[in-house]
Amino acid sequence: IGTGLIPLIDRNAASYLPGGSIAALGYAERVFQLLVGVFASFQTVVFPLYSEQVILKQWAELKNSLIYVMLFALWVCAPVMILLWIQGIPVTRLLVERGAFDEAAVMTTSQLIAVYRIALVFTVLGNIFVKVLNAFKDSIGAGLLGLLNPIIKLVGNTLLIPRMGLLGFPLAYLSMSI
Repeated sequence: IGTGLIPLIDRNAASYLPGGSIAALGYAERVFQLLVGVFASFQTVVFPLYSEQVILKQWAELKNSLIYVMLFALWVCAPVMILLWIQGIPVTRLLVERGAFDEAAVMTTSQLIAVYRIALVFTVLGNIFVKVLNAFKDSIGAGLLGLLNPIIKLVGNTLLIPRMGLLGFPLAYLSMSI
């Protein structure tokens, strides 16, 4: 439930910034969440494997599975990160430019997506780690991580937004992901 507060925290903080900030932030977050959702699907697929290995106390296999899945996640994330690095502006234009969303908004959103793309790998690896905690039935550990996320994000927003403006949002998310 704690991580679900992140958009609320961000929208509240962005409401004090210049016009268009909430829209740019919202579009960048949607692109990011789309990517995270794609990777979440294969994390869900490996959860039963982790659970079985924990139940059977197959620690070496669990370690190998975890390493394999993390390397696979990095292998799959890399092309997406490279695409967004090389073609970030055209991708942003394709996904969000329409109506009143002008060139300045595209540039701002593209900058936000550039930072979120770095957070992608940490978010994906963090989600894999949470699946392992769930396999161990460690709801306390997973719950604590869920509660720490909005706290870290709020502190990050408070420290970074006054100095970095709109870029403080994805940087705070990156710090939360790490």
